[in-house]
Amino acid sequence: MGNIIMAAAIMAASVVFFFNSFGFPIVGNTVSAGFWPRLISVFLFITSGMATYEAAMEYRRGLAKETKEQRKERIQSSPDYYPWGQKRLLGTCVLFGFYMLFGLNKIGFIISTVIFITALTIWLGNKKYWQAILNGLLTTTVCTVLFCKIMMMPLPRGIGIFRAFSLMFY
Repeated sequence: MGNIIMAAAIMAASVVFFFNSFGFPIVGNTVSAGFWPRLISVFLFITSGMATYEAAMEYRRGLAKETKEQRKERIQSSPDYYPWGQKRLLGTCVLFGFYMLFGLNKIGFIISTVIFITALTIWLGNKKYWQAILNGLLTTTVCTVLFCKIMMMPLPRGIGIFRAFSLMFY
């Protein structure tokens, strides 16, 4: 029942976000600041609607009435079960928090995103460090080209020497 309530709450929040996005300015016929919040809130509404439906069907089938031991056994027998899942989730949230609060504002998008994506890839279990670094570099490059060059949207540049570094690219 908790999954149904949570998914329905996210659905309601996406409707609020959608209508709040009309306060952002729209400039001409270009993709501007008002477009992306609307697009994300529509996708959020659709996916949370699907999650609500799936949780309701699961509850209806009686899986919600199983005992705690049966649920634990079913989860542990699933191929997607990882015993370290909650620790990894907490670590990922902390890593993301540092990225958002300190990385983007202080050292800018380019350097902080390379560090964040590389660290996240390693944290989630990739043992090949060269793949993690390549993943960070490619993701940052694609995002920088997409947002700065194609959509002309500014990204955080950081302060001091990090700002000067970011100005070399966008």
